[in-house]
Amino acid sequence: MRYLIYIFIVTLFSINTAFSYNLNVYSRNVKDDIGEVVINNNIIMRLYDTIDKQDPAIRAEKMVQRITQLIAIGLNPYNIKVKYTDGYYHGVIGNRKLFTVGRKEAAINQTTEDMLAIEWIEKLRAVLKNMPVSDVKISEDELQSSLANNVPETGYASSFEADSNDFLGVHPSLPVGTIVRVKNIHNSWSIVVKIIGNKVLPAGRVITVSQTAAKALGLAQTGLSKVLISTAVY
Repeated sequence: MRYLIYIFIVTLFSINTAFSYNLNVYSRNVKDDIGEVVINNNIIMRLYDTIDKQDPAIRAEKMVQRITQLIAIGLNPYNIKVKYTDGYYHGVIGNRKLFTVGRKEAAINQTTEDMLAIEWIEKLRAVLKNMPVSDVKISEDELQSSLANNVPETGYASSFEADSNDFLGVHPSLPVGTIVRVKNIHNSWSIVVKIIGNKVLPAGRVITVSQTAAKALGLAQTGLSKVLISTAVY
């Protein structure tokens, strides 16, 4: 068995309480032809099929990326639905695809593809049901605009006090409403924030984020850290 090939640690904090919520979301390659999506040691999906020229391990990695990014912007697991398109059953939130069920996976589980999609959704809901959900609403138009205007930047991030516990950011020039992925280069932790304002920042800084976001990035210990920011969050 190979060791973990892809790991995300998502930590959501509340400023007003002592509450914290930790998720270990990762993919692993069990064998050359089997990939798994695991959350807090719970196997959510076991993948056997190659779909769109992606083998099971790569599919698992992509699913982990999507799940983690949606967690960062306030994924509500009860909004995950089953949708049939392009000859496959998918788990989706709005127009965003979380996963695809392969025919081989359904056959091995001795069920149908639509029923396996429902089973995977129920497993996701069971693991994520107690996760705090952000009040920030991100529309499909905002996500598409962010993707179209992607310009990666590297520099330093700091934090500011906010009236909410949402993942928010202030940038010198990005339009308000832009969705930005912020990765702490020091520890590889990654979150998604919504730009709520513009201001000139000290030399070398590319973004300042709300305290909740800073803690999730691991900035709380240093107050300042080198980051990579990108609007290509998906």
